[in-house]
Amino acid sequence: MRFPLVKLQYPSRWAMGISALTACALATIALIAVAWWNADHPVHRYDDSAQGEVLVSKDGRTITIATTWGDCEVPPRLQAQENASDVRLTLRREDHAQPGHVCNNSGVKQIATTLDQPVGRRTVIDAMTGKHIPVFNERHLAAPGYLPKGYIYSDSLASSNVAGGKIPTPFEWPPTPTWTTAYQRDSFHGYLAITQATGNYVETTGTPATINGHQAFLQLSPSSVDRCSITWFDGTYTFNVYDSDPQQQPTRDEVLKIAENLH
Repeated sequence: MRFPLVKLQYPSRWAMGISALTACALATIALIAVAWWNADHPVHRYDDSAQGEVLVSKDGRTITIATTWGDCEVPPRLQAQENASDVRLTLRREDHAQPGHVCNNSGVKQIATTLDQPVGRRTVIDAMTGKHIPVFNERHLAAPGYLPKGYIYSDSLASSNVAGGKIPTPFEWPPTPTWTTAYQRDSFHGYLAITQATGNYVETTGTPATINGHQAFLQLSPSSVDRCSITWFDGTYTFNVYDSDPQQQPTRDEVLKIAENLH
């Protein structure tokens, strides 16, 4: 049985040449479009100081920093350069701000990077300024034994200084090793922050109280603001527990229970 012969049609060299020219023209147009976009929408990429609280993980290999950025930026990246004597940190930022546009605060978060080797005895330094950064070792970080119902750990922080008093905000270089751990309710309405700073930063304002035998000071806001905090010094660390919830006003008893169950 014979099958009919089918003649295959190959594109001519002329057609292939036209296709190649078309592809080249499209690529050129794309490059021109990208160049035009970049010219009209400049992107500013730069290294910035790693300014903020810094936490070193228990195994010494993860470094976390508290940082903030504007709504014209993408979230910054924490970078670490290592040598035998120190670890140098920088924040890699990418700014898409346009002329005439006001950039508001957008992200307030804790970001991390992983080292090749544990920090060990090496010094942690801000690569931009050469400034020594006091780091908090996670091994000494107190953990809550009690949290209000619905609260879970969060790497997002409040943009204001919720601790108040002498304790710096998480986005400043603290004078001594300091770290803030945040929790939010599942609905993201409630906010709880526990700050632990090395040394005595207690400001003796508010209502006197006692936390596990240590003198403390309670600040309970008017009901229109819905926040409550307590601060005390245990001989080594200053602790501040801050609770804010617009739906369920934090109570004195609840904040005391959180504070008394830190361990």
